[in-house]
Amino acid sequence: MQYLVVGLLFGGEMTSEDLREELARRAGTRSRASFSRLMARMLKATILDMTHLADGSVDWKGWAYIDRQHSYRVTDLGVILWKKAREFYLSLDPPGDDFEPVEVDEAKFAEYGPKERREMESKTFVEEIKQLARDAGFEV
Repeated sequence: MQYLVVGLLFGGEMTSEDLREELARRAGTRSRASFSRLMARMLKATILDMTHLADGSVDWKGWAYIDRQHSYRVTDLGVILWKKAREFYLSLDPPGDDFEPVEVDEAKFAEYGPKERREMESKTFVEEIKQLARDAGFEV
């Protein structure tokens, strides 16, 4: 996820809201808490630089909280680490023709985007719960 954040910021400075939206679109990141933890780790490692923009009070689903808006930029260290990570991953050989991975049910979701995967997983979960209820003798 850090690699994606730095790559997005190569396009220029972004606000926390814009960055969260783009991460959600590309990788399915959903919560403010997970975003905040990610940004805190990257700031602590000096991969990013942050500018405080504004505070506002927001009512979200009946809960009032302070919404702090920030703007993020990549540091020179962030660029160096991004390049090293890219170089490392590109140095790895792809699997050979004779490689046989372990099959998992989740692979069927791989071709879909994050939003579609969540919807499909939710439907699958509901069906599994209904089947458990049927197996226990309940009418569903």
